[in-house]
Amino acid sequence: MVNFLLFMIAYVLFLPATILNFFIVGYKYSFSGIRGYFKDSAKRIDIYAAGEFRTLWNVLLIKKDGIKFRKTGRTISYYLGANQHINTLSGFGKLIVLILDSIDKDHCKKAFLKESK
Repeated sequence: MVNFLLFMIAYVLFLPATILNFFIVGYKYSFSGIRGYFKDSAKRIDIYAAGEFRTLWNVLLIKKDGIKFRKTGRTISYYLGANQHINTLSGFGKLIVLILDSIDKDHCKKAFLKESK
């Protein structure tokens, strides 16, 4: 029970701490150092989520013979792009790729190619 309570406290504090930190970083560096702040934070969360929720993603986003999500420091987009490349995305995985591609053309494909180097 204690571990769950600690988890909930950390989870609840994360968003307000992020917003507060953004303004402190902006104030400290005259807002010149925050250009990529949210992009960098999003990538770190993405890498964390790829590993932390790997079982969920392996069930929901890919077919059984797909490239499995693991704790490797790669993004969700990388794994989606890898499975897109070998045609092992589930229907839901294809939908997620479609959504990401509508925001950033060939997002998962680019992530796969960039992170494969």
